[in-house]
Amino acid sequence: MADIIIFMLELLCQKNALQHCQSFIQRQPDMLNQMIFLVFFPTIFLLIFVYFMSGAVVNEHKGLRLLLGIGIYLFIIFNGWYHIALIISEFWFVALIILGGIGIMVHRMSGGGRGYSSGAGRGLFSRIVGTVSQEATRKIEDKILKASGLMPKQRSVVKRVMKKLEKGEKLSGDDKTVLLTLVEQGAISSQDLRSLEAYGQQKKDGVKVKDGD
Repeated sequence: MADIIIFMLELLCQKNALQHCQSFIQRQPDMLNQMIFLVFFPTIFLLIFVYFMSGAVVNEHKGLRLLLGIGIYLFIIFNGWYHIALIISEFWFVALIILGGIGIMVHRMSGGGRGYSSGAGRGLFSRIVGTVSQEATRKIEDKILKASGLMPKQRSVVKRVMKKLEKGEKLSGDDKTVLLTLVEQGAISSQDLRSLEAYGQQKKDGVKVKDGD
């Protein structure tokens, strides 16, 4: 275990970061804790950070997003910034636990613990992500159907998906695959896809939204 920790220290903590990393893990009581705080927690933090950063730059192209994410991760390590992730991840998890606890309490107080049976709890997801009107959804549908190069099968799936969303029904794996393919083809944007998902959820929750909202 000691050899593995030394190897990971030398691999992750480049340049002047090695001394900072050593000082950090020496505060841990045993080797297992040292390994977890050195590798596991910071890696989760960095992966989430890299995921959102790469998505903000190239959200439409998965391959380029993955390549950019790997590049950012390696850049952080080889520039000696990994010890910063060590420090942040320790406090970040504490903050995450606290915020998660608050979220659960709010969810239960608003009626989420009773399956959204109360009026205050109904449509909590839709209130968080924002509501989408039927008019806006129809514009997205028209945008898809007018897109060039759309296969007949895709058109039929789009119409079926829109009917399911209108009824608040759950989309199948094939439905979601077709929608993701449309995003990759440029027929709709990722924002359009999120709007459709939000519309389906608010229909399921029974949230009524006037056109134009």
